Amino acid sequence: MRVKPPGHGARRLSITRSAPPTGAYHRQMVREFEGQGSTHIVTPLMRLQDAAYTRIILVTLPEVTPVSQAAALQEDLRRAGIEPYAWVLNKSVLAAGTHDPLLATRLSGERRQIKRMSAGLAERIFTLAWLVRPPIGFTELSRLVAKKAATAAANL
Repeated sequence: MRVKPPGHGARRLSITRSAPPTGAYHRQMVREFEGQGSTHIVTPLMRLQDAAYTRIILVTLPEVTPVSQAAALQEDLRRAGIEPYAWVLNKSVLAAGTHDPLLATRLSGERRQIKRMSAGLAERIFTLAWLVRPPIGFTELSRLVAKKAATAAANL
C-alpha cells in the first residue's frame, strides 16, 4: 500500500484515532459469519496482524517530516495490532558515500534521523543510497540487493 501524507493510508485501513469505524469491516465480517457453522474466518485485518503472513515495511526519506509521518503511521498501525517489520531509509545521500562540503547540513540532518530511528522507532533499518537513475526492472532491483550492506553501513 502506498501512503500519501498525512495519514491517508491509516484512513484507508480505518484505524486512526478519529475514525469511528475502527475495524468496522473486520467486526462486520465476524458478526455476519457467527453462528453459520463457519469454524474459522480470516479478514484482511487479521492477515495484516499476522506477522507470519504479512510483513509491513515503512519506507521514508531521511528528513524530519517524512520520518515523523512514518512514525505516526507506525503508531496507528500498532494501535490496530499491526507491527511494522522494518523501515527503509530511501534516497540516502549519506549512504551514497558523499563528503561534499556543500551537503554537510543535509548529511548532518540524515545522521539525526538515523539516530532517531535507531533510538526506538525501528527494530530493523535498511538504507538505500541516493541513485543517479532509479532502479527499474528485476535486474536493476536485484543489483540493489546484491550490494554489500557493509558499504552503506560504513558511511553512516
